[in-house]
Amino acid sequence: MFIILLLSFLAFATVHSQENQFISGVLLDSETLEPISFASIRVKNRAVGVISNNDGSFRVPLKFRELNDTLHVSSMGYDSREIVISSLRPKDINQLYLNPMLVQLEEVTLSASKKSRRDRNAGNDKDKPVTAEDIIAKAIEKIPLNYPFNPQSYVGYYRDYQWKSGGYTNLNEAIVEVFDKGFGTLDYEESNTRIYEYSRNTNFPIDSLSERLYDYGEYKTKTIPRAYLNSYGGNEFVILRIMDAIRNYNTFSYSYVDHLDTDFVKNHDFTIEDDTSLDGVSLYVIDIYKHNRRIMVRGKIYISKDNFEIVKLEYATYDALLGTRKISKTSKRIEDRLIYRTVVEYKKEGHKMFPSYISFSNKFEVKVPRFLR
Repeated sequence: MFIILLLSFLAFATVHSQENQFISGVLLDSETLEPISFASIRVKNRAVGVISNNDGSFRVPLKFRELNDTLHVSSMGYDSREIVISSLRPKDINQLYLNPMLVQLEEVTLSASKKSRRDRNAGNDKDKPVTAEDIIAKAIEKIPLNYPFNPQSYVGYYRDYQWKSGGYTNLNEAIVEVFDKGFGTLDYEESNTRIYEYSRNTNFPIDSLSERLYDYGEYKTKTIPRAYLNSYGGNEFVILRIMDAIRNYNTFSYSYVDHLDTDFVKNHDFTIEDDTSLDGVSLYVIDIYKHNRRIMVRGKIYISKDNFEIVKLEYATYDALLGTRKISKTSKRIEDRLIYRTVVEYKKEGHKMFPSYISFSNKFEVKVPRFLR
């Protein structure tokens, strides 16, 4: 029996072809030198882009250097930056740094008041959310206003791979187009996908055993410890789409988000953190936490302060009782206990929010079934 990490990754940006030559880079925090994962890296004035990996790495086709294009780099909590691609070295891993955003808190004045509860709740203040739960509830309530309920389509770059014994295996890539009939429809049943290019990257090893479908039957040949995942016929892209709890806000997505509109708030504890911003948009930052002795959840949700759009949702589930060692909220070895993690981000185009990327990763166990002879 062994454990492998599977990462399915989708960057929603228009891409027309896969290039053999790339410029490589890595995004780092200018103060801590820590890698910046899931940052948006887009070619300015073109509908082309990628996001950085868990280790902050990224690649962009070399042709954009020859066209003298500019990269626009942005990430939650950091000042955005533009970089002329011709300044990057084609044969090196270019280290790019983002500066942490300086948060300026608004001045708050407290004063005593003898007004009655009815007076305090009068006027527009009664609609102003004051707790983390209020903010999230308001954002969910406004999903029909902030997201597209009309049909739409978008083209994206898809990649899935597995991580075993410190190296990549079974790496697949594709260019896909999603035909979404709108947020008012069931994504899994009614959305369609067209694959324009699909390729297996033979530069990485192939492990046929770990490519099997998830199997929770008699032999349990491929399972996620302490979790269940429908194999959907082996369609990794469908699995990835299901993990977008914002798009599937009124249907079951995954535990313990369950139905975002009816279960999310009651299933978790929330804490408001310092505000942040992305490309000039001020955002609420709310910490997500759940602990039921066996499972612990950590995450964050980012919501715009102006229109209550859910810009980003980070959600990870951990094994809280692996062996005899208990796990705490601030444990430094928390990643050793990871069961699955999903990250989804949306960006505003016109008056609506559209998918920017989805990432899903999980650990799973594979074993050879024992057959009687």
